[in-house]
Parts: sequence; structure tokens; C-alpha cells
Amino acid sequence: MTANDRRYQRTKERIETDLGAVYESPTLYSLTQIRNLSVGGAFVRTDVLDETGTEHVLQFSVPNAAQPISIVGR
Repeated sequence: MTANDRRYQRTKERIETDLGAVYESPTLYSLTQIRNLSVGGAFVRTDVLDETGTEHVLQFSVPNAAQPISIVGR
């Protein structure tokens, strides 16, 4: 592994999920699925993409939660 490869190595545990979610940005609205979550991010399965760095909201519900969770990201 080279020094450049290390910057892509995950350092936080990722939890596998199959949560339905809504992805919304100024130019895109998509019903999607979260495949895994970690403290540092989420893998969102989608057929459409925004440009890298586009601000967006990811909203999802977890079992037994009173309200959906909304996260702003880039």
C-alpha cells in the first residue's frame, strides 16, 4: 500500500444497513437506500448523482425513532 492509498483506507467501523432514504439537493430529489453507515459518512445506493461537493440533505428513519433523521452533507 502506498502513501496515497492510505488516505482512502477507512478508519471508522461501518454498519451494514438497508434503510430507505430521501436524498435532496437543489437540483435532485431521489428515493434511495443507505447500504452502510459510519461516524464519517454513509454509502447511498442511487442511479443518479450530483456533482461532487454538492450540498444535500439525506433523510431516513430508524426503527423505534420518534422522528426521521436529517443530515446535511456534501
